[in-house]
Amino acid sequence: MITISSSSSNLKLQNQMTTFAKRKQESMERLASGYKIDSASDNAGSYSVAVEATLQLRGLEVANQNATVGRDILNIADESLTKITELANTIQSLSKKALDGTADERASLQEEANELIKEMQTLKNETKYNDVEVFRSEGFIFQVGYEGNADSGLITNTSLEADQLSGFDIDNYTVDFSDDDKIKAEMEKFDALQGDLNKKTVELGAKSQMLQNVVETQEKIYIEVSENRGNIVNTDVAVELLNYVKSEILYAATEALNQQTYGLNTALAIGLITR
Repeated sequence: MITISSSSSNLKLQNQMTTFAKRKQESMERLASGYKIDSASDNAGSYSVAVEATLQLRGLEVANQNATVGRDILNIADESLTKITELANTIQSLSKKALDGTADERASLQEEANELIKEMQTLKNETKYNDVEVFRSEGFIFQVGYEGNADSGLITNTSLEADQLSGFDIDNYTVDFSDDDKIKAEMEKFDALQGDLNKKTVELGAKSQMLQNVVETQEKIYIEVSENRGNIVNTDVAVELLNYVKSEILYAATEALNQQTYGLNTALAIGLITR
C-alpha cells in the first residue's frame, strides 16, 4: 500500500501562509481600531508605559478641572470684592461729608451709608459659585496636583469674616454719624477696612494667577504626554497599510507556490501508482 503525505516543503509553505494570514489579520484589526497596542500581549513594555501615560492623562484632566474651577471662583470673588471695596470707599466719602454737615445732613448721610452696608452684606453672603458661597469662612482647598499628592492642594482664604478684617463685622455693622467723635471713629474703621480689602484683593489675585499658571503648565504637559502615548499605541496608517499589502502579496504568492508543489507531489504519486 502506498501512502501519499505532504512533503516537508508543503508543511513549511502552509506554516508561512498561516503567519502571513495572522499578520494580515493584525493589520486589519489595527487599522479598524486605530491602535497598534491593545493589550500586554501585543508588547508588554510599551503597554505598561501606555497604561502609566493614560493614568497620568486622567490625573491631569482632573487636576486642570479643579484648577479651572478654582480660578473661576477667585475671578468671581475678585469682581464682588472690587464692588465691596467701592462701597467702603463711598461710605468713607460720606463720613467726611458728615463731619462738616448739619445734624439733618448727618442723619441723611448715615441712612445712605447703612444702605450701602446692606449692599456689602448682600455681596458678601450672596456671591456664589454653583450654590457655594465664595466668601465662606473656611475658604477653599483646590487640589491641583495631577499625581494626587496630598501637598498639591492650594489653600485659599476667601473669608471676609471679622477676624480677617481687623474686627470689622460686615454682617452686623451699623454706621453712626451722630457726633464728631463717632464720625472720626467711623473714618478710622473704614480706613482699616479699605486696607484689609485691598490686601485681600491682592492675595486672591495672586492665587488666581497661580491657578492660571498651573492650568497653562499642565495643559502643555497633557499635550506632551498625549503625543507620547499616541506614538506608542496609535496605529501608523501608512505603515499598517503597507504591512497589510505585503502580507496579502506574500500570502497569495505562498498559496500559489503551495498549490504548485501540491500538484507536483500529486502528479508524482499518480505516476508511481500507474507504474
